[in-house]
Amino acid sequence: MEPDDAQPMPAHLRRSVEARARREQNAPAPAIVGQIRPARSGGVSPWWVAAAAVIGVLVGGWPRGASTGAPSIAAVAGARDVVRASWQTAGELQSVQVSGEAVWSSERQAGYMRFAGLPVNDPAVEQYQLWIFDPSQPEATPIDGGVFNIASTGDVVVPIDPKLKVSGPTLFALTIEKPGGVVVSDRKRLVLVCKPT
Repeated sequence: MEPDDAQPMPAHLRRSVEARARREQNAPAPAIVGQIRPARSGGVSPWWVAAAAVIGVLVGGWPRGASTGAPSIAAVAGARDVVRASWQTAGELQSVQVSGEAVWSSERQAGYMRFAGLPVNDPAVEQYQLWIFDPSQPEATPIDGGVFNIASTGDVVVPIDPKLKVSGPTLFALTIEKPGGVVVSDRKRLVLVCKPT
């Protein structure tokens, strides 16, 4: 973007960015969607990167057509309509110690799953697939919530990626499927379930 092309940021957006910067300055470290790994020493702090981005927007103007992206874990967890449910093992994982939760906001159409102890999968052989049971869909065809892999049995956070709009989940179910997932699961390898209360 050329300096002459910069548009002033709308006042309401500027206030929102400034308020968020103040909140984030005092907030705990941000949660990261993905594999949670030990912190590395050295390097650039994410707070400095965020501060530089805010300053860049304030100085250079708001780019036309810019997207704010997916909501953060904190934004989803703090939503007015957030639902949470703890995972319960089923099927072949019945004797495995797996913990975690599914967190969802229908208003934001965003959510995440947290796991600890979920067994590592070989993506060339099989993948985990989330299913979201919703009043808008027949029980035989729940909403595909995304396919993902687990690289370690430690704490993992995975974004929920629904293929359709979710109006109000009644059950989350995790199956093991072929690589790439399936359109409709036979549920023979159902391994985790959780029911929002």
